[in-house]
Amino acid sequence: GVRGAILCAAQGVARKQKTAEMVLDVEGARRKASIEQNDFAKQLQDQQQKCSQDVEELEHRVELLETGLQKNGEELEKKDQELVEAHLALKAQEQVVKQLQNTLSSVFTNQQHSSGNQTSVTSELASLFNVASQLLQAVNQSRIPPHPS
Repeated sequence: GVRGAILCAAQGVARKQKTAEMVLDVEGARRKASIEQNDFAKQLQDQQQKCSQDVEELEHRVELLETGLQKNGEELEKKDQELVEAHLALKAQEQVVKQLQNTLSSVFTNQQHSSGNQTSVTSELASLFNVASQLLQAVNQSRIPPHPS
């Protein structure tokens, strides 16, 4: 009787105590999980912020590269134009040089064949002087400006 009642009561107390401990365990686990979740959320936020900063930095670098490429392209176009102009100037000089050669050979031919015909030689020399000054003018015009370093 009494002993059984005491045993029964003791078991009831033990069960309540066990239940209370389990409730405390569950609460503790919830708290721990909540703290871990907050930590994880904070880490995730930090990570996202870092990624955003990285993306901004990369975009800035890309802009700089594009600007550099554009400048290089413009400089190349300018160089191409300078080369075309220099080529044209050289062509003009070649023409003048050919004229000069023709005039020279003509002067020598006339000198050999003219029996004292000074007037012909003088006019040939005047023509030669003309062509020479044209050549000088062409050379002066075609001077390529030095490359600014």
